[in-house]
Amino acid sequence: MNKPFLALLLLVLGSAVSACQQYPGGRDVLHHLAPPGWGVPGEDYVVGSKGEIPGRYQIIEWIRYGDDINDWSELVTNENWSLTFAKATLGTPREYVDNKRKFQESFCPGRSGWNIIKSDETDIVYEVWFKPCPDLAKHYKEKGAEAIAWVAEIEYYEIARIMDGTWDRFRVAYAVRGPGLPAEERSESLTWLESARVRPAF
Repeated sequence: MNKPFLALLLLVLGSAVSACQQYPGGRDVLHHLAPPGWGVPGEDYVVGSKGEIPGRYQIIEWIRYGDDINDWSELVTNENWSLTFAKATLGTPREYVDNKRKFQESFCPGRSGWNIIKSDETDIVYEVWFKPCPDLAKHYKEKGAEAIAWVAEIEYYEIARIMDGTWDRFRVAYAVRGPGLPAEERSESLTWLESARVRPAF
């Protein structure tokens, strides 16, 4: 699927500026393009939310223009950890995914499906199918995490990649409401994820 050159240029340049100024590890940059068919930033999609733990972690979530972060149809997530912090608290990329699966299944046995597409010590690509899980939603609400509790009450699909650089860890994910993606769109999303690169900022 063709992507407007301007959209790609703006996103790459925007990522590079953000990376140099704000990334927790401070010296790695994640280079990746807009997801297939997402068009022009600021017109077709916008930042839905963002947050950070200074020096350790940051997250930016992109949604379709007209969507709400609390009721999205599609979601692109960029997460970034200081690599030292990530290794100490999350383990390797594969351990992080395995722990997320165990957590999900502790509340919702049989309500999610996990597929590791490829994995090594510093890089993992995976996909997940989530069914509604009232028990997990209840857990989030009891912890005061109302903003994410609703996600546990919907069916959605996510395909994601986690990459370690020299100083930073990055996670890029694309999620869509419903049971999954048609084969062609899944293939395009996988190609998009595999095109991402982590490089030194300087």
